[in-house]
Amino acid sequence: MQNFYQQTLIWQKETMTAAGSDVTTIIHLYCKFLADQDIHLCRANVALMTLHPQIEAIRFVWYNSIISPDPVPAPTMFYRKVHYLDDCTIDEAHLTLGAKISIPFMKSPFWRLVEGEDFLSYVITVGRQHEYDVLDDLAKLGATHYIATRLSGKEAYISLVSNEDGGFTPEEIEFIKISLTALSLLIESAIKDLVLDTVLSCYVGYSPGDEIKQGNIRPGCMLDMEGAIWFSDIRKYSTHSQNTEAAELANKLNAYYDIVVNVIYAHKGEVLKFIGDAILAIFPIGEDIDSQQACRNAVAAAIAANKALKNSPLNFEHGVGLHVGSFQYGNIGSLRRMDFTAIGTEVNIASRIESQCSTYKLPLLMSEKFVTAGQIPAQCFAKTALKGMNGEFSLYVPIDE
Repeated sequence: MQNFYQQTLIWQKETMTAAGSDVTTIIHLYCKFLADQDIHLCRANVALMTLHPQIEAIRFVWYNSIISPDPVPAPTMFYRKVHYLDDCTIDEAHLTLGAKISIPFMKSPFWRLVEGEDFLSYVITVGRQHEYDVLDDLAKLGATHYIATRLSGKEAYISLVSNEDGGFTPEEIEFIKISLTALSLLIESAIKDLVLDTVLSCYVGYSPGDEIKQGNIRPGCMLDMEGAIWFSDIRKYSTHSQNTEAAELANKLNAYYDIVVNVIYAHKGEVLKFIGDAILAIFPIGEDIDSQQACRNAVAAAIAANKALKNSPLNFEHGVGLHVGSFQYGNIGSLRRMDFTAIGTEVNIASRIESQCSTYKLPLLMSEKFVTAGQIPAQCFAKTALKGMNGEFSLYVPIDE
């Protein structure tokens, strides 16, 4: 028993150095560690519940060979990535709200762990009708023994599958139980980092999230940015809010954001800020994307978003103002309350252009600077003054519109 603890502590220390906060590597090294102790797995499954606005659960399935995992027709699938390490496969999946009460999860052995069981053990036999479908599937792959338990200190579960004759021995199961304590500690720390990264991206965006992690969080820390600037706003939102119950309005607003935000990201844009019913987004100019491509990405996103809204059951109409230029994005506020926001003349111009969409009852208007930079096929629709800005501005609409 003492030797079990010593071996586990050595592995834990080595893994902290080798894997850091990479959960996939931690799980892979754990499975390889068991193999070094002559406990050979053909599959391992780790399911972790999280406190996250987008992700309810994260699931990692490890295989002892290179495979192409089957498509998962899960309505709760948010993100999926397949990793290959040392001729092994790790299928990583992030699942949205509802994953814990989904039919596949409730019909799996893990559900018994949720209901309070501490440890499960099933002998797997080819041709036998097992209690769970997953065991029948594993039997076809040559599995002989399935065990599952809760990971300590969190709402997390793990299953380990053997394809050795006779399955796991009592001594191997005892070693696994001891070693899982170390695995739990490593995963708990790594998941905190993973959730922090995704929460930051969710609330402040990728670029600001990176700035926060680098320590640029004091008032006045600003990031110089350049790109095509998107400003959109729902038309007659005040009327909608007065004539719609609060819960229904919130659902409709979330449905609107779900359409528009997904389109923005699909066209290589990034949402910087929600301002009530308005969206401030940028299509960055960088090493791989020049100003022309950034502007074309932005106008393609605007056209796609307008089309998607028109075809949706929502009765929201919005306007999109597009401009291009440099601005600053960073930490503004006091020591008691700070926020990441964008400032600069170019942002103000984009906002003012969007306000003209309501005036002219148009879904999209662009500045001359934007049209020129992107070489966008467009025609001048109007010349007008913009509130707070000097001179007149030419406003354009796409010719295809």
